Amino acid sequence: MVALEESRSKAEKAFRDVLATGRPQSLIRNPVSGEILQILNYQDWNNKQNFNVAGFSDDFVDPHELMQPGPNTIINHDGFMRPVFFNLDDFQSCLGLDRVGVIEAGERWSIPEKAPLRRMQAAAWRTAKRIWGADGGPPRSLSWQEITNKLNADRIRGDTLLSASTVERMFKGK
Repeated sequence: MVALEESRSKAEKAFRDVLATGRPQSLIRNPVSGEILQILNYQDWNNKQNFNVAGFSDDFVDPHELMQPGPNTIINHDGFMRPVFFNLDDFQSCLGLDRVGVIEAGERWSIPEKAPLRRMQAAAWRTAKRIWGADGGPPRSLSWQEITNKLNADRIRGDTLLSASTVERMFKGK
């Protein structure tokens, strides 16, 4: 659990740093006029991190909010925070996702249904399930060394380093 919380905290900090640059633009909607407004005090995104659990649990933020700190989203002096949202194209462009094509299932290595019996292949299988489980495996366009590097970078503390040949055998079911 500690590793999960540490990774969520690092991801939140990295995301807050990106938001504090003003891109992607953080937006709120005026409830009276329906007008979409840009949050201009975007530097406030990284004044402080969440107190307690890392990450964002809902769309509402405020500089004085302990659980969801962020820029002031109160407009019209009515005292209500407004939900923050992003323009999808701007968000994807900022994160470089507009340059990445969708990878179809046939363009991915499939992760075997059951864990291999060999210890090292089983370690590779567990890490692959954790990383790509919902997506169906790594893209076939990556070399075995690139896939191995990804698995080794995301392994849980105490797991042994994997070799490219072990990873290849695991995905090919050998």
